Amino acid sequence: MILAEIDHIYKILGAEFTLPLSGDPKRTKEIILMRATILFACKGYDGVSIKDLANEIGIKPASLYNHFESKRALWEAVVEQAKNLYLLYFQMLDKQLQTMETLDDYFNAIFDEPKKMTNMFPCFAFSLIRSHRFSDELAGKVSLDIFYTYSIDFICGWYSKLVERGLVRRYDVRAVSMMTMSALLDAIDFQTLKLMGRTPPCEPTEWAARMEELFRRLTSA
Repeated sequence: MILAEIDHIYKILGAEFTLPLSGDPKRTKEIILMRATILFACKGYDGVSIKDLANEIGIKPASLYNHFESKRALWEAVVEQAKNLYLLYFQMLDKQLQTMETLDDYFNAIFDEPKKMTNMFPCFAFSLIRSHRFSDELAGKVSLDIFYTYSIDFICGWYSKLVERGLVRRYDVRAVSMMTMSALLDAIDFQTLKLMGRTPPCEPTEWAARMEELFRRLTSA
């Protein structure tokens, strides 16, 4: 289980971002958010105490309260950052897709990050939301609004442009978009299992590559 040092740089498609996105010159809040994200992802919200968090970060519980008034407030900040990371990823992906000219360009962009899995932290952040989507109202809302509705609409919009340009077959655009997003989220979950020292059903990068090839065959005009 990886709970020690974490790279505080989040890299998306060649661009780098310091976390948390709001910025913190002393990095204290950044470290709290990132360590808390991993602990919550590994042990669940109910399985983590303020004492656990303070011990992992290396501060006294009272010091943690200087940044977050309660465990719930910290949880909400963790979920909010996971949501913002997800939106940031699609913002960067959208910029890359603006230059798309071929079907290969599209698939290369969509499956680029999942085939590399170079970012450890987002795997925990995204998987945390999925694992708590039925037990926590806030996580459930983010999962539905952002991880599914927003992302599927995003992929659907770009896939529709491919159809209009005659680059892909006229399949049910939304169905293909939903399958694509499901494959991407599966790859993230598989990578998180590996980071936790567990055995995933499939190697995450291999899974992403296989899914990319499948969608290429299904949709190629």
